[in-house]
Amino acid sequence: MSLEIERAKPIVHVRTRPILMSGAKAFRLSARFAPTAIGYFGRLDILVNNAGIETHAPFWEVTEEDYDRVLNVNLKGVFFATQEIVRHLIANKRPGKIINISSIHEELPFPNFAAYCASKGGLKMLTRNLSVELGQFGITINSIAPGAIETPINTSSSMTQRSSAHCWRRFRSDDWESRTMWLDSLPFWRPLTLTMSQVRRISSTAG
Repeated sequence: MSLEIERAKPIVHVRTRPILMSGAKAFRLSARFAPTAIGYFGRLDILVNNAGIETHAPFWEVTEEDYDRVLNVNLKGVFFATQEIVRHLIANKRPGKIINISSIHEELPFPNFAAYCASKGGLKMLTRNLSVELGQFGITINSIAPGAIETPINTSSSMTQRSSAHCWRRFRSDDWESRTMWLDSLPFWRPLTLTMSQVRRISSTAG
């Protein structure tokens, strides 16, 4: 299948507003996030779940606190933030788009990061399940699963370990803006399934 990548049109005006979310349970955060965002913007059409953390430790040394912290941010937070946006869209009878930023480690083992891999594997299946469940409402959901991105989460030891495993290409964070904007630009009704060769083609064309 041939994929044509159309560059997104320049954004004329962007309004942003930070919403502080630390120090509370995931379901309380999501309940706070949606009304605050809707109150500021008036409506919500697209949700990008991009927050993510990881903890480096051998499996036998991972504490319950470490596990909960990673899963709460990487999976539980996504679950309930998405739920709030879906409720908003369904209540207003409008289509919408959800984009989850996952990781190559939803598929590829990454020793000493068991909780992180579990969270991303769960995110992959959550995305697949919701793509079927939410389609009837005109809500599309996709995920992007890159290799290591050059951000504060990926420095020194973890970047070196990924490099030595020959399992990733080092991206800058802005390399993925075009991929996310491309997903944003798809029609609401259009489902999307990509093979690995198609993903590589998008990477080379959009980059």
